[in-house]
Amino acid sequence: MRLQVARAAAVGALLTLTACTPADGGRTGLMLGAGGHLTVAVAWCDQAPDSVVVYQHSGGELLDQATISGPALHGEKIGFIDLDELPKGWSVTEGDLDLREDRFYEIRAHKTGVQLSYGGVTLRAGHEKGLHRDGIVIQHYDDGSEYGYDVKLTQDDLRNAAKEAC
Repeated sequence: MRLQVARAAAVGALLTLTACTPADGGRTGLMLGAGGHLTVAVAWCDQAPDSVVVYQHSGGELLDQATISGPALHGEKIGFIDLDELPKGWSVTEGDLDLREDRFYEIRAHKTGVQLSYGGVTLRAGHEKGLHRDGIVIQHYDDGSEYGYDVKLTQDDLRNAAKEAC
């Protein structure tokens, strides 16, 4: 009987963990958009995101900095959100986009009402000069560093990375 209870508890814990984990909906990256503005690039598989959350890294935790919401992005499985000049219909619904140069941030796209995640990308505020107008930066984390290392992709590469994630 104890063995059955232990197995049931283990299965219940596993189901709880998997039920709360968002499915991959695509990939998020950063680039310099028009006018050199910090721009979020999101590639998706089936459902386009309709919100972006900026988190601040603080003491090993992610703290909410800003939530930006709007209509679902549209395009050929890729869309862009200029953080300096938000697209029509998009606005900061919580917090602010006042990013301090001495802080690290993580930016993640989401789809409201469903458990989809589009991955995240890390940024140290003020380091936009490391970004590119002709490419999108994402991070890989296989080197063991806390913030990963930057990889520059084309729009097609980001779409392909989204497909692989889904």
